[in-house]
Amino acid sequence: MLNLSKKELDKNLNLKEGFMISQISSEDLEIIRDLVNLHWKKVILSNYPKKFNNTETLHVFNYHKISEHIDHKKLWPMKNRILSSSDYKKFLNTNFFKKVKNIYSDAKISDENNIGHGEIYWRIVRPKSPKDIGSVHADRWFWEINNDYTPPNVRRIKFWISLWCKGNNGLGVIPNTQKSKYNFDYEFRDGENKPIFIPEKNNLKLLKLNSKPGTLVIFHDNLLHGGCINQSDITRTSIEFTIFTKKVN
Repeated sequence: MLNLSKKELDKNLNLKEGFMISQISSEDLEIIRDLVNLHWKKVILSNYPKKFNNTETLHVFNYHKISEHIDHKKLWPMKNRILSSSDYKKFLNTNFFKKVKNIYSDAKISDENNIGHGEIYWRIVRPKSPKDIGSVHADRWFWEINNDYTPPNVRRIKFWISLWCKGNNGLGVIPNTQKSKYNFDYEFRDGENKPIFIPEKNNLKLLKLNSKPGTLVIFHDNLLHGGCINQSDITRTSIEFTIFTKKVN
């Protein structure tokens, strides 16, 4: 896992397909799964303290089985899915993140919402629920249309990890699109500007990646990507973050 040098990884991101697939260790996967599952359960129980009697059976990958009993949209804004400061520190202590720091020694996790520490946040996508996924986009667009602060002379690199997923029901990418510029529209929705882009109008097709649990995808800030509609029978759960690191000359 992450045995590439910084030069090799940068070559994959900038000059080749724009992304790289790897795998985190089973130990790190279980640590991160526990952080997310406990966080998810805490939000559920704090908002619906009397609705669920047997809390032992509550599990994020079965979320779709109870979601009809809660206000899904209201319960899961970004702020409710960002790891707490204490969980953030636990994440930084994983072997996975230590290897990230070995590659990018100056890496700093971004904090777009000014919560006081790096934003590591998770997503849940219920089976056969297109409303749970956004449109295909480049992360760079979000930063630009929302005027999010990026320190000078740095670039952004995205990390996405599959926690619970079956097969090609996770992340999709459009290889090599980080090398081009595409026109897009946007609208203000759910508290921020969000891009609108239809890849088919540009003769582009999403490549669905095998996103088995533990799959790590690292990709360029300008790469077109998006979540796939979850055709499996479990709630897809993933976690992601962006790092700032020095620009490549």
